[in-house]
Amino acid sequence: RDTALYLQFTSSPTQVSNCLFIANSGAGIRVNYPGRFYNNTFVDNYDGMFLDITPAQAVDIRNNIFSDNVHSGLHIFDNSTALNLSYNLFFNTVNVIDNDTQRNRNAPSDINQMNGATGNYTGNPFFANNTLTSSGDYHLRGSSPGIDAGDPAFAYGNEPEPNGSRINLGYDGN
Repeated sequence: RDTALYLQFTSSPTQVSNCLFIANSGAGIRVNYPGRFYNNTFVDNYDGMFLDITPAQAVDIRNNIFSDNVHSGLHIFDNSTALNLSYNLFFNTVNVIDNDTQRNRNAPSDINQMNGATGNYTGNPFFANNTLTSSGDYHLRGSSPGIDAGDPAFAYGNEPEPNGSRINLGYDGN
């Protein structure tokens, strides 16, 4: 598989939520128009997400996990001035490639300095069984930093008790 999901040429934003993108030789998602991407997990893709967007397009990326991607967790070809990159967990990859500034952003403090970025983390997500294949179990263990680490504004009521009064990161959050 090259790219699992390629979204282009639509006039209204699309929402992609609670998906697992794994082992794609291209991007888990390649996007060139506005969209909302909530609670997804990207593992062992070339790029977790590849954004080729113009500065006026709004892209909202929250509560995702980017782990073990070969080239980058998130590759931003054109940095949108309307980017919301918040409450995501990055691990074992070049976390964010920001082509506007020609920088690889790896530390949370560096990622969170981007326009529209806040509350992002780095660390091992502690998947139940990370095999880097589709046969793995990519739910979070109780010791994961992704537990109760999502955007406080998101609903968490569908998560099993005790749910910590906050949404989990990744594809099975809420």
